[in-house]
Order: sequence, then structure tokens, then C-alpha cells
Amino acid sequence: MTKRVLCIGFIVLSLLPADISFGTRQGRPKFVPVIYGMVMGGDELFERERRGDLILGGCVVNGWAPMWKLVW
Repeated sequence: MTKRVLCIGFIVLSLLPADISFGTRQGRPKFVPVIYGMVMGGDELFERERRGDLILGGCVVNGWAPMWKLVW
């Protein structure tokens, strides 16, 4: 029974548009948005990434790219 619940939980969680970051950041764990594509926001987006408010994900995106990351 426990293995079945773990397997179903893994499948459900793997389909969510979120990912876990294994890098460390200061502060409490939190979900931050991942921004894909060419950075058009100027220095503001780079500053927000430096503070840990968002993650710049790059230009190449597939169908399984996460929209949110859990960072700590």
C-alpha cells in the first residue's frame, strides 16, 4: 500500500509545473517564478534574480520546463 501511494504521489508531483532547486539561497524556502526567453526588462530583472525573487531560465524551452522553482 505504501509503495503504491509513493508511486502515485511521485507521478502527480512530476506533472506539476514546479521544480526543486538544489542550490542554496539565503532566507526561508519559497517558490519563485522562472522567466524564460530573452531578457527585455533591463537591469531590473537581473537585480530581482540577484535578490532571489525570480530565476532566469534561458531561451531554450521544452514542453516540460518548470514555471516555478522551490529554492532555499
